[in-house]
Amino acid sequence: MNRIRGQADLIYREGVFYLAVVVEAPEPAKLNPKGVLGVDLGIVNLATDSDGENFSGNKVDKTRERYAKLRTNLQKNRNQERQTTPQKALWKGAPVP
Repeated sequence: MNRIRGQADLIYREGVFYLAVVVEAPEPAKLNPKGVLGVDLGIVNLATDSDGENFSGNKVDKTRERYAKLRTNLQKNRNQERQTTPQKALWKGAPVP
């Protein structure tokens, strides 16, 4: 039977419990890769691999711009909501929602 062996110690120090565990596990089988790919991260091109293929960040940039615009709009709306509190609305004579 292929079992994992080990031990555990429960330690109590200054009002706190700690569990120390030691495990003996079999080593995994070695991998034999068929090839290697290196990636260079850049500023102009998002990535260039070791085969010379460039990956532009156009899609990533568009997504970042979209989220930045969304964040700006949400923050703007949130600030406008904060400026008109029920107390301020009462002072202006407006009905309280």
